Amino acid sequence: MASVFKRIGRNGKESEKWYYRFLDHFNGKPKWRTLKGTADYNATHKIAKQAETKAALKRGGVVSEDERQGDLPLKEFEADLRASGCVRSHADLTVNQIRTTFDACGIKSLRDLANAATRIKTYLANKQRDSRRKGKVKYKTAERLGPISARTRNAYITSIRQFVKYCKLPPLELAKDKQPVKIVQRRAATEAEFARILKSAKAGAFVEGLTGEQRYWLYRTAVNTGFRASELRSLTPAAFKLRDATPIIVVDGADTKNGAVANQPVHPEFAAELAEWLRCKADDEPVWGGEWNKHAAEMLRADLKAAKVTYRTDRGVLDFHAIRATFITGLARAKVHPKHAQILARHSDIKLTMQTYTLLELEEVAAVLPKAM
Repeated sequence: MASVFKRIGRNGKESEKWYYRFLDHFNGKPKWRTLKGTADYNATHKIAKQAETKAALKRGGVVSEDERQGDLPLKEFEADLRASGCVRSHADLTVNQIRTTFDACGIKSLRDLANAATRIKTYLANKQRDSRRKGKVKYKTAERLGPISARTRNAYITSIRQFVKYCKLPPLELAKDKQPVKIVQRRAATEAEFARILKSAKAGAFVEGLTGEQRYWLYRTAVNTGFRASELRSLTPAAFKLRDATPIIVVDGADTKNGAVANQPVHPEFAAELAEWLRCKADDEPVWGGEWNKHAAEMLRADLKAAKVTYRTDRGVLDFHAIRATFITGLARAKVHPKHAQILARHSDIKLTMQTYTLLELEEVAAVLPKAM
């Protein structure tokens, strides 16, 4: 039974508008949803009853003719994605892929979507990559545009299939591309390389909206926590609990890859230095604001060039995500127990920690060999 109510804010006051709660579904499972209504109780109650009836029909596999002619339920789909535990960044990417495809193909209703397989396939086959490099990094020439990769096409198809299933429509004939996916081989930076990167970053000018000092502390935080670019982008000073008995940095579950809150411990010495740098910053402002996380690889590459550190070797590339590998590899270099390394890396499988992110050089492995018999 749908219910209508007002929320109480942090200031103890009631919300101006009414909210309504009803039983919906997601992937065939019942799911309670709460949405904002209007300032009028009767109007919100009517909306709630309609939403409840619509949800009941969908649970039974019924899509009304009005729905087929009406707007595509992208907002409802996005809300269900987040309610299911999908992290914010992935939900945003999924909905953006669907929306841009539908806009380009002229799909405005469920009726349009039911007959749009050919248009979607043609659009994805001809879709070109977005140019990100032009004017961003001085030593990079403008990117020559071409069709998106097989991996990106498959990602779009997965998103569209998910939306079609949510709308209770028959599956579209969208075959995924069987071309092999190219896997990026990364390498871990050595201590000497990373020291040079930090030095050049601190002395550098603005890159992707961050000052040299901001990048210096960004790289240091990344290599001391293993945080991903999007996780670092989400941090405000309030997330840094650096004066506690066990210093930690907290990333909200909406910003982590697995959707769980990350309470990442950091070394007390680093915590003291970082706390001093953060001392004058407002608690509610991002420490590293802007959109740099979308071009983190290009940003780091500018500092690599300034530090004269090779980006690509026969061991792999040193991009921003490789700083996470550097953190995990550093744990192995410090002889941290593998189980502790897995916990600090926030991996569900220790094989991922040991096989993918622990990237020791041949010389390092050779150095631990016992004395010859």
